[in-house]
Amino acid sequence: MPDYNIPVLDIKPGLFPQEVQEAINAAMSQGDLFSVNGIRAFGGQVLKAGVVTFQPNSKLILNDYEHPWVAIVMNQLQFVDTSKDATLKLTVDWQPKIYQPPPAPPTSAKGYKAGVTQDGPRGTDGSRGTDGQKGDDAPSAPKLYIVCGGVADKQSQPIPAALKLSVIANGYSGSNGANGGAGGAGGDGGDGGDGEMGGGLLDGCRHSASNGGGGGLGGQGGAGGRGGNAASGADVVLVGPQDAWVALSYAAFEINPGSVGQGGYAGASGPSGRGGARGAHPGSCGGGEQGQTPATPPTPHDQAPHGAEGRIGIITKVIDNNVARFF
Repeated sequence: MPDYNIPVLDIKPGLFPQEVQEAINAAMSQGDLFSVNGIRAFGGQVLKAGVVTFQPNSKLILNDYEHPWVAIVMNQLQFVDTSKDATLKLTVDWQPKIYQPPPAPPTSAKGYKAGVTQDGPRGTDGSRGTDGQKGDDAPSAPKLYIVCGGVADKQSQPIPAALKLSVIANGYSGSNGANGGAGGAGGDGGDGGDGEMGGGLLDGCRHSASNGGGGGLGGQGGAGGRGGNAASGADVVLVGPQDAWVALSYAAFEINPGSVGQGGYAGASGPSGRGGARGAHPGSCGGGEQGQTPATPPTPHDQAPHGAEGRIGIITKVIDNNVARFF
């Protein structure tokens, strides 16, 4: 349980929209008693019961993220053992997806073989790498309405300010952007033209061998993907008579934003192609050199922007002395 509380003075006046009240009125009740023992999940938009009671060290999980708001509505919120912790948690089974860097483009084609007296052609430069996948934005947390007519122990006696209830409604984290893909490999240079002997028996070398072509440069790496946005902590609205929301205000609220997704880094440059071979040396022919293998310029190790930050949730209060109208 967190060791901090949101003091009453930090809770501002809020609103209880008419459409929310109408939806609560229309919602099916879970009966006179809804008991939370151990870990109990509820997947609907409105949990409505005459009494919601927490057994010692129990946890109630509200996991509806399909709606812009969810509500827990009760005439009385009861704690069987006020010395033990109880937890109300708003959550969803969502995890940031992990994206892998995209694969490098195919290696560029080798240059063609040159004819007699011709140097081999330069290899084709490699393609630029693919940009990394952008991280997913975290889903928004719904607003949480806690509508309560009173807070009591198992003898229905009011609970003092030392309420051992944790309300956890943190925002989710955006996923990280993927690193950019590596650049494609440059194509090898074409082989140089072969040497050529003269046509007669006593003729020497008519043409020396030619040079191989230089290899193509490797492609630059792709840019990293931007990180996903973090979700803000859920906003919480406490609704009920003065005594009820004052008691609830002493719960430990954990309504922090999620973490931003980190931006991915640019991929590495691809390797350069090798220089082409010199031409063949028939008879007394010589000459020609292997083509150069150039150095590929490195891709700057730049990081893409992180996702946008969320904010801490806001707690507001609504004084309502007629919670019983919902039952």
